[in-house]
Amino acid sequence: ATAAHYGLVITINNATPAPTATPVPSPAAERIRFPRGATSVTLTGYVDSYTPARYVLRALRGQTMTVSLNTLYENDTTVSVYDERGYFLGTASRGQTWSGYLPSTGDYFVEVRAPSGNTSDNFSLWLEIR
Repeated sequence: ATAAHYGLVITINNATPAPTATPVPSPAAERIRFPRGATSVTLTGYVDSYTPARYVLRALRGQTMTVSLNTLYENDTTVSVYDERGYFLGTASRGQTWSGYLPSTGDYFVEVRAPSGNTSDNFSLWLEIR
């Protein structure tokens, strides 16, 4: 006996294409402006595990940025600092301070983020440029 070979071709007409995922946009960064003559500012806000708080500020090469984060709850909320190209410069957790040298003149991004999972937090962020 010889083996039989069969093929199956399925054609679906008028099929709706599979939906494409829509990326969730990052929240826009809020521009920080220091009061005249001030070198520091305190920002307050709310974050959850899906929506960080993002800030942007202009600083000069050679200046030092210091950030300190306090939160209402004891979650592992963090603050991270990036340069305008997205390079990570440093981070601090709740109750900690980070300080670092700024390598170039330009915009710097500061992001407060709650830990993953179903968590949220109210925060107070102190930021200084010297």
